[in-house]
Amino acid sequence: MVRSLGLLMEMLAIVYGVAAFFGKKVKYDIKTVSFIMSEILLTTLINEYDLPVYLLSLSYFLAYIYVLSEYKKGIKPTTLSCILTFGIVVILQQSFYIAIFLLFPKQDELLNILLVNLGCLTVLWILMHYQMLHKFYGLILKNRKIYIGLLLFVCICILINLLEAKDCNYLSGKDYLEVLYFTGLVTVVVIEWQRALAETEKRKAEMEINKLYYAAYEELIALVRDRQHDLKNHINTIYSMIYTTHSYEELVDRQKEYCNFVLESGRETQILLRVDNPLLAGFFYQKEQEIRDQGLQIEYRLEYIAFPLAASEYEMIEMLGILVDNAVEALAASDLPDRKILIGYEREEQWDIFSVSNTSRAYTKEEIERFFQRNYSSKGKGRGIGLDKIRRKLRERDGGIKAENVTEQGQQYLRFSVMLPVKR
Repeated sequence: MVRSLGLLMEMLAIVYGVAAFFGKKVKYDIKTVSFIMSEILLTTLINEYDLPVYLLSLSYFLAYIYVLSEYKKGIKPTTLSCILTFGIVVILQQSFYIAIFLLFPKQDELLNILLVNLGCLTVLWILMHYQMLHKFYGLILKNRKIYIGLLLFVCICILINLLEAKDCNYLSGKDYLEVLYFTGLVTVVVIEWQRALAETEKRKAEMEINKLYYAAYEELIALVRDRQHDLKNHINTIYSMIYTTHSYEELVDRQKEYCNFVLESGRETQILLRVDNPLLAGFFYQKEQEIRDQGLQIEYRLEYIAFPLAASEYEMIEMLGILVDNAVEALAASDLPDRKILIGYEREEQWDIFSVSNTSRAYTKEEIERFFQRNYSSKGKGRGIGLDKIRRKLRERDGGIKAENVTEQGQQYLRFSVMLPVKR
């Protein structure tokens, strides 16, 4: 009875330890109860039916499955919480063992086990109440180097045990389990290492984007300020036409022509007024310069864009950049008399819709569907990767992308629309 109570206290200590690191309250649901009962059953079978003692290490595997299914936090948080929980439980157990042995050296061993695990459970309950372990866990989770270092330390400890088995001519069941655990941890280390490299590359790319498009944004601001200084001159010019024309019809024509020129020359102001994000505004302005350098026309049809969106500014720049570059390449290779790109944004019910259109022939439904096949493109081998990448990104955010033929003022366009759910 005392042994069972001690084991129950130990399992509860693990349950409370995991909850403390996650900053959650313990739920005595079917998963928690099943985990505790399976651990007690495993230990009872080993103690009462002389099963190999090394099978106790299966409790680590059972605990991992429990944490993964109960909290649904993913591989990295689950692995970290389990390692930290087992570590702190062992440290507390050893500390209480030493204290109890010094105070009661001749006390019954089973009673000592019960007191040790009861003490562990009490300490973990207190730490959970004050969120101390949760804060510590958060710091390690944010620092990938410490996390990977911790995994490597555990791997080294297991490897040392495996190397000790070299003196024997065979591997025991314990060694096979340790090989399994070692392989699993090494796999996690490799995955996390690759993620760290990918995130480093991503941060470098974002720094390049910041450098490029913030510079473009500052240039846009300077240009708009210069245009504001010219506004008085434009108004005086329009007003003076009253005195330099000979008929009402001529006045209307000249003023209309001049006003269209002023509106066209002030198109950059629309970007500044419609885009509530310096990085995205800089992107639009930079792309406009690139498009005009190619001898192409561009027109914005933007409603007011207010962040945050369902995708980050970097993701929006990446997706829109692919669509704009595709449109430029398509027009550069075409012989259409009018080569124009339309960039639009509108909010339609529950969707934020960004669109990029270019003058084009009409495509069949089958041709449009092939655009989204990976590695397919009418412009060359491998170009379809971009659209496939956009579609996968949007799927992760419950969004979508569509392509369609549209007609604007008698002109045929091919339009790609990026659709994101409105972020409330």
